[in-house]
Amino acid sequence: MKRALFFTVFLVLAAVFSFSQEQSASETESAPAQTPSSAAEPAHAVESASAQTPASRAEAVPAPSVEPETAPSRPSRSIFFDGSASKDEHLEFFLVNFKMEAEVLGYNVAREKSDAGYIFKFKVEPNMIRQNDGTLHPAPADDSQFVILISLIRNTDDFEILYFNFYFTELLEVYEYTQMLFLKAAVLIPPGDPVIEKQPVIVLQDRAPDTSWRDKLFYIRLSFDYSLAFYILQGDGLIGGQGVYYGDFDDPYRVSPLEHKILPMPGFTAGVEGQFFNFFSMELNAQFSFGDTRDNTFLNAALGTDFKFPLKFFKNFVIAPYAGLAVSVTFSDVFDSFPIFAAGGGIQFGVKSGKNGSIFTDIRYLYSIGNAGMVNPYGELFPMPEVINYRRHVLGFSLGYKYGFITRRHR
Repeated sequence: MKRALFFTVFLVLAAVFSFSQEQSASETESAPAQTPSSAAEPAHAVESASAQTPASRAEAVPAPSVEPETAPSRPSRSIFFDGSASKDEHLEFFLVNFKMEAEVLGYNVAREKSDAGYIFKFKVEPNMIRQNDGTLHPAPADDSQFVILISLIRNTDDFEILYFNFYFTELLEVYEYTQMLFLKAAVLIPPGDPVIEKQPVIVLQDRAPDTSWRDKLFYIRLSFDYSLAFYILQGDGLIGGQGVYYGDFDDPYRVSPLEHKILPMPGFTAGVEGQFFNFFSMELNAQFSFGDTRDNTFLNAALGTDFKFPLKFFKNFVIAPYAGLAVSVTFSDVFDSFPIFAAGGGIQFGVKSGKNGSIFTDIRYLYSIGNAGMVNPYGELFPMPEVINYRRHVLGFSLGYKYGFITRRHR
């Protein structure tokens, strides 16, 4: 009985020992094998930890992350917008658009002036033009009516880095330029904190072009002219309305048909023009041309008056339609009678040349009031009628220069 009990206990202890050995072997096989270096690491870590001084332990603390210098939170990328305008709509328009452009481009728009690295300052006011006598007058209706003055100021020492201006009339014109105007100033903001140093002020002026050349009170002009005089045959007293004859009108002995005449007449014109209003001027001139219907070298002279209505849509170009009158002073003796008065009109195109003058070309038409009665040149062959009547039309071309004096005050 005792032997059986002892054998049973022995078997139980053997089974427990065997189970414990198998469990230990399975744990050893499932764990990864340690390399010598990895096995040495815990001891090395313990030695390093024990050898660290307080200072070395402080250095081991991870350093806080540093933002790049170009991040928008840097003081130099923070901008305060300081604006003023004579019209509330201008102030609101530029403030909203400049702030929007700054935010889109990564700048921080500061709410307070003291929080900004730089100040973007602007002022919108009416465009005033200084006259020769020193007085200021509003710009003419066809010129830019407003100007925005922009400056970039470093807030640390109130140093003005940049100054420029931009001219406009309607806000619609400025929409496509707001980013350009902002970048023109912001491009000078360096990355990092602003450094105080003496540097010259950069002044960029987008000034309105000088248009005084087209706004002078008086002009003198000189031009070369080339005219074509059209003599349209009238049928009065002619056989069949076109023939000179010999003999009786009802039974002529000889007849010779006539044609219309076209006569080239080169010449020149000198004149003085007074521009009393922005939209109106008057010119008094003397017109000279050479030639007559018989190809004689004859100097024709006339005095003319032109009433011009200049259209100033462009800075360097003026279109001036006009109405004109002319009074003939001399005419060739090939005419028995000559119409003294002529009326018509034309258009003049002027391009700025120099500070006070312009080169112009001119196209005009004149109609003579009344018939030009030419003495019958055919002698005894075809003596009738004694006077041949024509209607006279003149188409003229001119190329010249005019120079202005005294800038006119706008009315």
